[in-house]
Amino acid sequence: KSDIKKSMIKYFNRVVLKYLETANDLFNLLIATGLKPYHPLSFERLDRYLSKRPITERDLIWGEFLRKSSGAGSPKKLVSWIENNDICGIDAKQAICAINTLSWFLISNDRLLRDRATRCIYIIGRLHPKVCFDATLRMFKENDPYITERMLAASYGVCMALHRRPNNDEFVGLLLTFAKRVYSSFFKVGAKYVTTH
Repeated sequence: KSDIKKSMIKYFNRVVLKYLETANDLFNLLIATGLKPYHPLSFERLDRYLSKRPITERDLIWGEFLRKSSGAGSPKKLVSWIENNDICGIDAKQAICAINTLSWFLISNDRLLRDRATRCIYIIGRLHPKVCFDATLRMFKENDPYITERMLAASYGVCMALHRRPNNDEFVGLLLTFAKRVYSSFFKVGAKYVTTH
């Protein structure tokens, strides 16, 4: 995996992301390249940028981008591609990129986009449940309850779709580990992410 020079990252942060129009172009690019695991602009770049932002700033910049591009642009193209294509050939690394990118769509105030992104996470999660569960656990650290709730909803869908399949011991073990981690994160005394939301 090649690295983008630090000077280019500084340029993105100081110049490109400072102005809404150029930021929107960069966000479209980051979503389009985000599904390529070894691309220097893979989902990790977008993820690092959004994770560092306070919720109000993230809503203002990223949420507004999603609102304006819900009818067109990379977010719509990504969810349409997942909904309308046979993605059985997607490997685990691509699934990681896709689910983590889609998880950031869950903050949108466009309910249709949130619903479609949640469904896409579920679709990929049925093929790669460990990736879905790991992404859900990873997103607990974000300070947005919509992300947590929607990721848990997609994971629940994956559990319901896969738990009764025959010869499923590997999945059952994965599910047990995931359930324990959810319990420890939310319900255990002294849990880190306890919430009444």
